[in-house]
Amino acid sequence: MRRATMITLTLAVLVATGPGATAHAAHGRQVGPDPVAALERMLINGHGIRFFVTGRTVEATGDGQKDERPRRTEYGRVEFRNGGLQASDLTSHTPGNEEDPWPTRWITFTGQHYVKSRDINDDGTWGSYDWTRVKLDYLRPQLEIGYISLLHVPTLRAVLASTRARHTTSAGTVRLDGIITLAALYKADPRMDDDLIDKPTAKERRLKVAWRLWIGKDGLIRRAWASWTHPLESGGTVTQAHNMRITGWGSKVKISPPRSYPGD
Repeated sequence: MRRATMITLTLAVLVATGPGATAHAAHGRQVGPDPVAALERMLINGHGIRFFVTGRTVEATGDGQKDERPRRTEYGRVEFRNGGLQASDLTSHTPGNEEDPWPTRWITFTGQHYVKSRDINDDGTWGSYDWTRVKLDYLRPQLEIGYISLLHVPTLRAVLASTRARHTTSAGTVRLDGIITLAALYKADPRMDDDLIDKPTAKERRLKVAWRLWIGKDGLIRRAWASWTHPLESGGTVTQAHNMRITGWGSKVKISPPRSYPGD
């Protein structure tokens, strides 16, 4: 469903409810600091956040066999400007993966991104580790977890409206749990059409994303988790989940294109 050039965070980790957490029914009702208002306050030119993601992807066949893919880590920065995202800088790495042992880095602006990766030559040997520029109208910087653009205000508002439970932790943070459909996310951000090969079909719109957000006392997101399952034509499924930590709220961030690259 996604364009091949679209960079997504396909990572996973299973998160258990920690001790000292108290659950309350929420069903979309906002309690405590408003994360949307908190995000809007932080969208200051030349500032941004840092993020770190870890996890796994599991494919299950129709006969019940499971294949766990190598775990990946992704980390980087996002720069804000004009009430939104100016640029993102993301590095992806799969430690221990002999088929792709080097990290890949993407620096993304609206309409173009720069990719640093190592290609395979025709003779099977590894090629150079260089930057390449890709120009495509639909490219845009974003921070996404399970189709959820966490730093997109209308999307965050839609996600919070799908809250089903609220947990107060012993650390003083709040964990919100919920489930949202791809249809609701698409309604909140019609530009998802740019990220997908086609508009979501009726079946795809019913896809459900389970999510969790850990909210600080200031209303800012400190951690996010999401999980969803895609059916396969073979009768199996692919289950993905993400565990993301967000730090550096209010810090200055400046993302620039690489100084040189071989060309388009």
